[in-house]
Amino acid sequence: MDDDGLVDPSYSIQVKDQTLLYPSGIMKSLSPSFMHRIRIPIEMEVEAEPTVGLPMMASTIPFPPIIVKILDRDERKVLGVDAGDTFEEVGRMVIKPSAARTHCVGRNGEQRVEVYPLLGYLHEEDYVLGDQGSLFASKMPAELDLNRHHVAKWYALDKAAQAPFDTSTGGEEDSWQKRPRVLAAANYSFQANVLGGLTQGQNLAKNGAGITIHQLQTHQSSSFKIDFCLLGLRNLPQTLVDCKLYVSSFWEGGAIELHIGSLLSQNFNFMVEDSCEGWQEKLAQWKPLLRIDDEQTPLHTQDATSTLWTLKLKDLTGLKIQPPVYEVPVIPYLQQDKLKPGRWSLHEMDTEQQFDILVRYEGTQTVEVQKFANGQLEEVRHPGHFNSSKQILRFTLEDTEWSGQVTSFGAAMPLLRVADLKDMARPSKFYSGTWHEEDPFVLLPSLTIQLKNPATGADHGTLTVPLPCRWGWAPVWK
Repeated sequence: MDDDGLVDPSYSIQVKDQTLLYPSGIMKSLSPSFMHRIRIPIEMEVEAEPTVGLPMMASTIPFPPIIVKILDRDERKVLGVDAGDTFEEVGRMVIKPSAARTHCVGRNGEQRVEVYPLLGYLHEEDYVLGDQGSLFASKMPAELDLNRHHVAKWYALDKAAQAPFDTSTGGEEDSWQKRPRVLAAANYSFQANVLGGLTQGQNLAKNGAGITIHQLQTHQSSSFKIDFCLLGLRNLPQTLVDCKLYVSSFWEGGAIELHIGSLLSQNFNFMVEDSCEGWQEKLAQWKPLLRIDDEQTPLHTQDATSTLWTLKLKDLTGLKIQPPVYEVPVIPYLQQDKLKPGRWSLHEMDTEQQFDILVRYEGTQTVEVQKFANGQLEEVRHPGHFNSSKQILRFTLEDTEWSGQVTSFGAAMPLLRVADLKDMARPSKFYSGTWHEEDPFVLLPSLTIQLKNPATGADHGTLTVPLPCRWGWAPVWK
């Protein structure tokens, strides 16, 4: 970590004999957002496929661990001459593939083996069994969609620990919010037919061996207009001389510099100057409410009988920073898109009858459904089941059984069949279900503020502030 409390964030990744080093290319921060998609090819011995063209979906041989180091890059100088960069390790994590299924192999099924899933593996799918127990796709799978098949997890940098990424809690549990951590999604695959490819845009990797780094891209993005208002500084050291406030975040072109100068007080307010543009344009809007005394307008031109509150221009405090629009990809695997939990509206197709239910779903096969009556949520929770591979939802409501397929990334049920459990001979009813759309979960950057003397390099304080948002927010690491 640098003297100012920040880092020039970079990282390295090691898998077997392959090592990737990404030098810092983003602003100093304690909560950087890399948003990188990385491919590292490796060679390893696995079970031969039983049929040509069927890629392996789960292996009995565990794949090697992935070692990720978060680094702080510093420029090294010798006698004032640039001598290259040095990298100090801030923390590390190890991603170890875990077994997802145990099954029997052998002539009489006497041997039990564990398999380690690859990208695109579905637990409930039927697979071709290899001689050694590995699982292969029963038919050539469709394109591998990395934006949907990945699974994101939090990995601690202070010790060996991991936690699921949970959108219902804002991304992480309360106990993880102050821990140094990395949000990453990593796994192995034998499929080469990747949806969208892996070569979109510039390859940011500097070394060869087939390693690629590209900016993560998805089918959907969200745009934010983010303004920052700076009002003042408080409890500053009395020895500040010729200081500047540096404000940096996601925008290009470096930090915004605000001249502070030499302070006569420990408290400093950002003031509006007479020469500043913009405040005169607002004067017409303020005129019915107050009178602005800019200390330049002659007194005889002002209405002495006015009862409006008079405000001096020098008392207007604050500056607004208006950076460019921030655009961020909406990553499907950060959404719970197999079945959207939350409020759904069910519409009977033959009548205008409609009512709402609350679906409780946490990514497993178990579902709970509660019914709304007169706008109030009933306490009774009705059981249900969700088949994630076939996208089929089943649940009961009182004396009826509901079943149907979930479509549109988990946000629609176009045809729900309703069977009467008391009278099975009674004709079924049919409903459609629509999810009450909520804002997607996105990753936002942070705002970094530094108070420094540019001449001496003296640092007087650094602050990293996460950007609040009514959408989801989660820093990549702190």
